[in-house]
Amino acid sequence: MKTLCTGLLLSVIATQSVALSCMPSNFARTFNTINDAPEIYHIAIGTLKAEKPIPKYQQGKEQHVKTTLTGQYFPVSSTSKTHQLNVTIDTVCFGPWCGGFPKTNAEMLVFLKQTDTGYRLLSTPCDGNFLVSPSAKAKKIITQCIQNKGCSKVHINALEFHPIR
Repeated sequence: MKTLCTGLLLSVIATQSVALSCMPSNFARTFNTINDAPEIYHIAIGTLKAEKPIPKYQQGKEQHVKTTLTGQYFPVSSTSKTHQLNVTIDTVCFGPWCGGFPKTNAEMLVFLKQTDTGYRLLSTPCDGNFLVSPSAKAKKIITQCIQNKGCSKVHINALEFHPIR
């Protein structure tokens, strides 16, 4: 009986540890998903500042934090104006795993969902709706995706995460 209980416990633990499987975040892949969505999204670049301290993470509990994004709609041109947009960050949970809050002191590219109640930034456990400290290469690729109304496999591959071996 003890062996059976131990086996069941290990089975549950193993199931929990591999239950959430995310592909590495890829902003070009996310661009294509959002580009095909029926909702309206805007891409912006800037910094986020929370109106109140960010609440502590609670496993499995979705949270909503009001922030201000200071930045510009992307792609940025010489005529782009800086805006301050009220953005609510919604942490979405998949079971016990929830999205986190992006760094508020770094520049980021964000996909903002336009809703009747304002702009929303969704943060899932697998993320993908924001890119912290985007490189010049990433900005160039996303600009090309906007111009082409989609990201090609070349764009996606260029933004893939490649671990150092």
